[in-house]
Amino acid sequence: MFTIRKMLRQNGPGKMMIITLICASLVFTTIMPVMASPGVQTGLSHSPPGYFVPGYRIQLDCNVSDPAGVNVVRCYFKATGEADFVFVPMDRTGGTGKGYLYSGVLPAPSAATQKIEYLFLVVNNNNNIVKTQRFTMNRENKDKAPAWQHAAGKNEIQVSMEVDNVPSELHGFTDNIAMNKVESGARFGLVAGGLYYLTKDRKSHTSGKAASSNYAGEITAKAAGYSTKFLVGAGILGAAVVGGTAAALSGGGGGGGGDNNGTTPSTPTTPTTPTTPTTPTTPTTPTTPTTPVPLDGTTILGYWNFSGQRYDGVSRSGNITFNEDGSTSYSIVDADGQSSGSGYGTWYLSGTSLSLYFATTSAWIGSVSGDSKAFVLDTTYGSNHGVYSFSR
Repeated sequence: MFTIRKMLRQNGPGKMMIITLICASLVFTTIMPVMASPGVQTGLSHSPPGYFVPGYRIQLDCNVSDPAGVNVVRCYFKATGEADFVFVPMDRTGGTGKGYLYSGVLPAPSAATQKIEYLFLVVNNNNNIVKTQRFTMNRENKDKAPAWQHAAGKNEIQVSMEVDNVPSELHGFTDNIAMNKVESGARFGLVAGGLYYLTKDRKSHTSGKAASSNYAGEITAKAAGYSTKFLVGAGILGAAVVGGTAAALSGGGGGGGGDNNGTTPSTPTTPTTPTTPTTPTTPTTPTTPTTPVPLDGTTILGYWNFSGQRYDGVSRSGNITFNEDGSTSYSIVDADGQSSGSGYGTWYLSGTSLSLYFATTSAWIGSVSGDSKAFVLDTTYGSNHGVYSFSR
C-alpha cells in the first residue's frame, strides 16, 4: 500500500492508470496458454477421473474428432514432482457418432504417489499437432478401486519417452513396465514443447516426420458426454487396450443385468427337443486368398511377416496385422535393438501408395508393388527409410 501511494504522488493518477494497464497486460499475457491456430479444427472431449487408488492401473479415454483425420493420439503423464513426462499410445476402441473413442492404460501408481498429471496430444493427417490442458488426479486411500481402475491383467505396459537417455525405471509407478526410446521421427511431444524439462533444444532431437510437423497450439478438452462408469458398464473400457493387448469392439456390449425391481426372475424355458446344429456343407472361405490377387484395401487385411532395412542400413524384421478399421498391431525386431518392441498404429493404402504409422517408431511412407500374397514397400523416396518385403 505504501508503494502504491508513493507512485501516485510521483506520477499522478493518469500515469498510474497507464502503469496499471501495462502491468495487467503483462500478467495476462504470461498466464494465458498458447491457443490453437484458427485453422486447426481438432476437437477432444474427456471426463477426468475423480481420483485414483495406488496399486491399480488407470484406464483413460477421450473422444477425438478432426476433419483432416486423426493419425496419432497419445496420453502424456507423470507423477507430480517428476521433471519429464512419458506417454502411452491411445488406441481407437469405438465411435460415438461425433468422433472416435480412444483408450489407453497408465501403469499402477506406487503407494507414495500423491498426484498424477496428464494431458492428451493429437496429430492429424495434415501433420498438425495439438495438445490439451493438463489434468490432475489426486490419490485417495480406499479399499476398493474405482471403475476407471478396473484394467485387468498384468501384461507388460509399453511406456515411451522422447529423450536420448531413457531411465530404466518409471518413478512414481510400480508395475510391469517396459521403457522405450522413441525414434526421432516420432517425437511429436518435443515439437509441442513443455513436456521435457531437461531438453532445451528440441530441434536437435527431432528429424523426419516430427521435425516437419507443425505445433498448432493448445486446445481445451471439453467435458465428455459420457462417464467412465458408463463406458465400463457398456463394455467399452473392457474391450480397450490393456497392457498391450487390444480387443476389437463389436458395436458395444451390454452392462450387468438388473435385479427386476426385487421380483424373482422368470425361469427360462427348456426346449423339449434339442436343436440340431446346422453343419455347413461348404467350408468357410478363408480371409487370406489362397491364390494371389491384386493388392488393395481388402486383400491387404490380415497377418503379414516383413523384413528389410532401416534408413541407416540396420536389418529389421517382424510382423504386422492390417485391420479393417485402419488400425494395425505390430512387432518389430531390429538387429541392434534400437526400436525392437510391439504396439499399435494406423495404415492407409491409396493405389500403390502405402502409409504406415507406428506408435513406437517413425512412419513408413512409400510405394508398393506385388499382390495379396507378397508385396514390397519401398520408402526410399517417401519417408527416407528402406525397402521392406511383406509375405503371408
